[in-house]
Amino acid sequence: MGVVDESAFVKAGRESVGVSRQWCGRLGKTQNCQVGVFLTGVTPGGTALLDAQPFLPEEWIRDRGRRQKTRVPRRVKFQSKPQIAAEMLRRTLAAGKVRFDWITADELYGDSGEFFDALEGLQQRYLVEVRKNTLVRTVDPATLPGYSTGPKRRQKLGSYRYQEVRSVQELAAGLQPDDWRMLKLRQGTKGPLVGEFAVLRVWAMRHNRPGPPIWLVIRRSLDARQLWYYVSNASADTPWEKLALGETRPGQRHALPRGRVLRGRQDAPGHGRLRDALLG
Repeated sequence: MGVVDESAFVKAGRESVGVSRQWCGRLGKTQNCQVGVFLTGVTPGGTALLDAQPFLPEEWIRDRGRRQKTRVPRRVKFQSKPQIAAEMLRRTLAAGKVRFDWITADELYGDSGEFFDALEGLQQRYLVEVRKNTLVRTVDPATLPGYSTGPKRRQKLGSYRYQEVRSVQELAAGLQPDDWRMLKLRQGTKGPLVGEFAVLRVWAMRHNRPGPPIWLVIRRSLDARQLWYYVSNASADTPWEKLALGETRPGQRHALPRGRVLRGRQDAPGHGRLRDALLG
């Protein structure tokens, strides 16, 4: 499994590459820090850091003085974090040393249609967290009246012309008690970690246009106070348990991305050394 995530490192001053007042996930607030995007390989036997790249805010890209002082090459252009992640995946797969059964990432990447386009262009299976306001279609758009694959016609349709377009939060709110299934994720220190899941077949919305058929996986805490939403391009015949666990082959079971994203990055050998080399 490949895990994509960013990590922030608090820094004083303004001369270190990429340092800026920006969101620091470790502190849960905006802070003067550097941010890197990391690609980690996770297997039942351990984790390995595969690639990493610093995130340069747009203010850094525009500041020629700071770029010269810190020797940031002229060829470096602004890239969003999802764009960086997609580039790292292309590099890693092109090297031919690693392949991924799944790619997982949190909702920052799940909010990027470009990131999903890259994954599907690489024919890479994924299970990615998305925000609660993510729009999907509940029926095949090709079956709706007036639908056309032509780009001009699709732009005229808009997101809300049909009642079949709903946010994932709205779909979750409409589920019945029998739609939820309980599943043990893993054994925790205080007993088994259990979640409730609902799995729906939907159609993606990409760039405000109809996208491919995907799975929507909704996880609910046992007290029903928290919900998490994920989408996957796994095949239509994939059992719901495999989607919930991210199971790739017999004997290899991985929890949904939220825990793996954090543990995979933090546990990866060399994470600190690579952080210093890239962001120093």
